[in-house]
Amino acid sequence: SLSLLRPHGDNVSAYHLYIVLLAQCDAKAHRTIIEKLRTKGICAHVHYIPIHLQPFYQDLGFNQGDFPVAEQYYQRAISLPLFPNLTEEEQHYIIDTVKSLIELAG
Repeated sequence: SLSLLRPHGDNVSAYHLYIVLLAQCDAKAHRTIIEKLRTKGICAHVHYIPIHLQPFYQDLGFNQGDFPVAEQYYQRAISLPLFPNLTEEEQHYIIDTVKSLIELAG
């Protein structure tokens, strides 16, 4: 299953990214879903890699496990295509493809 991120309270989103969160999954399942989306022509990504996992910060002594909530988010988040010229047909294709992959991963 997955959940959608929505603005909270009086916040307004610029919707420059459209991020969905997978139910708890391991890194391999997360990577597999992203790769399958890409093979179906959907350019999915992961944005916002936890800063403490970047090489610069690793060199400063930060380690995997130092910020588990950030790592859990990173392991579940997928950024889906979002841009002004995205057609309704393309939107439905993305939605249907994501739904089918989530059901298969079930």
